[in-house]
Amino acid sequence: MIQENAYAKINLFLHCVGRRSDGYHLLQTLFAFVSVCDRIGYKDDGASLSLEISGPFANKLEAAGDNLVIRAAHALAEATGQAVRGRLMLEKLLPVAAGLGGGSADAAACLRLLNRAWGIDWPLDRLEPVASVLGADVPACLYNRAALGEGIGDLLRPWACPRWHTLLVNPGRALLTAEVFACYQSNGTYTKVQDYDLQQQVSLDILSCTGNDLQDPACAKLDAVRDILEELGRGDPLLYRMSGSGPSCFALYEDEQSCMKAKQEIRTNNPDWWVAHGKLL
Repeated sequence: MIQENAYAKINLFLHCVGRRSDGYHLLQTLFAFVSVCDRIGYKDDGASLSLEISGPFANKLEAAGDNLVIRAAHALAEATGQAVRGRLMLEKLLPVAAGLGGGSADAAACLRLLNRAWGIDWPLDRLEPVASVLGADVPACLYNRAALGEGIGDLLRPWACPRWHTLLVNPGRALLTAEVFACYQSNGTYTKVQDYDLQQQVSLDILSCTGNDLQDPACAKLDAVRDILEELGRGDPLLYRMSGSGPSCFALYEDEQSCMKAKQEIRTNNPDWWVAHGKLL
């Protein structure tokens, strides 16, 4: 069996800068990835393609036959002329509908995994068009590196990123992306497009001048988002905010000791929340 990690995605900032005629919002967002992950395994047993799902969040996923991992496998097979075969095993360790890109990360990890397992061996940039048909975040998740996403998040420019210690917190309740965007659309205004260098370096100076335009709409839909942000703010992080369309939030720390102290305090005060820590990749 061979394996691949599907790392959690966070948005260090996310700004809505316009809207396309088809209804999709245009974004400027800074993707980053944390060393907290789902895991995918594959074994070529000669049988038809199947997917087994395990882990603490397995029961939150849609039926295996319609899972994005299965769709990724079929998309890769169609693009390469491969026979669809073998047994996929997804260990679901990240919360679902959480703003951490879990489904997109799983699909991207499946593409990387089967690219090796099936002997295709395409470079990642050649896999990118396959990833793009699966979802706007999947190309970013394919590379697992900090990148500025523009368009609907699918136009990527790599950035250099410090390996800050990162705390992830989720309240154990899902928040649908469509609902948050609908709330933003009715109350928000578009952010002005900013100019960034092609090879930008992530810094606290840049991050302090940005935010997440979906944070207030998410707080309006789910009070727990505001509660998490208040808790994270007490731990004196370098930066804290919501990721994506929520409800997960993150905090960045210079050192592991500060991160672990905040993690312990949040777990003690809120035992029902999911809390994890890692480092930016």
